[in-house]
Amino acid sequence: MLRLVDSQPGLVQALREGRREALTALWQRVGQRIHRLVLRTLGPDDAVEDLVQESFTQVLQRLPTLRHEDALDGFVVAITLNTVRLELRRRRRRRFFAFLFPAEEPTVTDASVQHDVRQLFTQIDALTDD
Repeated sequence: MLRLVDSQPGLVQALREGRREALTALWQRVGQRIHRLVLRTLGPDDAVEDLVQESFTQVLQRLPTLRHEDALDGFVVAITLNTVRLELRRRRRRRFFAFLFPAEEPTVTDASVQHDVRQLFTQIDALTDD
């Protein structure tokens, strides 16, 4: 396992081969970096741990798109920052809609209307995601 940690290309290759020890090695290599980036970008926030996990998951899912195996660290940073930016955009949208539809408004109790409202917000989220 030590060889995997020492070399970015070796680690990337092991991950692409599906070797379980490579996941541990990747987390040991980049886990703290991801956490620091998220914390530095958001500050103290309840969502930090969730975004760290989301970033790590995105790194694993997008690993096949990594062209240069020796660029793993930059790849991780870019994905982490994009994950945090997406969360900040979502928060802005939620604040905007909270302004338009304040909490004093009556809640929707009809199940079909609730479904339509959920679909509307999902479509709005899809329009503004990159």
